[in-house]
Amino acid sequence: MLHILTGSPSEHFDLKNIRTDNKLKNENWEMLKSCDLQDFIMCVASDFGTEKEEKAADGVVMGHAYSLLAVNEFEHNGKIVKLVKLRNPWGSHEWKGEWSDNSS
Repeated sequence: MLHILTGSPSEHFDLKNIRTDNKLKNENWEMLKSCDLQDFIMCVASDFGTEKEEKAADGVVMGHAYSLLAVNEFEHNGKIVKLVKLRNPWGSHEWKGEWSDNSS
């Protein structure tokens, strides 16, 4: 659908098909980093819930689209951490998981 808004070529990836053990496969992570470095327009969408605007326990609104603003990777406590920065267009229903505003 992004090509309709921008008139530019686009690609769609279903993360259900490119995840292993709840983590992105390395080659797909590298592709996201490359797209971010090239300032591509990127977006993500969550799965649809059973009701419109249903909120998951982690704060993600089901069936909702988010702008993907940045892809970051860094070392923390000896482990590589991979994070994506999403724009929350509603300004509420914030992420409540690890690395959220209230996370230690």
